[in-house]
Amino acid sequence: MKSATFLKEGLSTINGNCTLIVLNQKQLRPSITFALKTIITDEKDPIILISASESGERVLKEVNSEKLSIVDVFSREKTGINKENTIYQVDNPSNLTSIQIGIEKFSKKEEKEIIIFDSISILSIYNSPQNIGKFFYLFSNKAKLQGNSILLFATKETISEEALDMIKQFCDKVFDYSGLFISSIELAQ
Repeated sequence: MKSATFLKEGLSTINGNCTLIVLNQKQLRPSITFALKTIITDEKDPIILISASESGERVLKEVNSEKLSIVDVFSREKTGINKENTIYQVDNPSNLTSIQIGIEKFSKKEEKEIIIFDSISILSIYNSPQNIGKFFYLFSNKAKLQGNSILLFATKETISEEALDMIKQFCDKVFDYSGLFISSIELAQ
């Protein structure tokens, strides 16, 4: 899948909202890249990406913009910020407090921001559904009070129904595109 244009509907609703987009595993990386490039082109607000599915360095090679800051949960480097002040490393996906601190490092209180979680599914592997629910409840309330927009990506195959249902409660819009693409292997059976 080279293009993820089916996301345009979901991306058009993010302003001031918490939007959840559910995908299948094959759609995840191309969809995140498409979403980042689209948002960088269409929006003036700064973007904070919480990257759990790919290293911050690799994301910056694909999508480089002065508007983009990254909280890197994927690399599992020692917690801290890089010398260019573009990537905040979090050493463990179960450390939700460090993720929140990373977001705060890049947050500009006087500006509205777009905060993107590229894979809440990965966070749900390392945290209980209750902890994920508490985290997103507090996080989404705080972000909405500040006027920020939130875009969450999840892969249907790797997140528990309990965690997904809990997160849906805090979202204004939910789009499930996970059934859009049927692989040739499934068609052959």
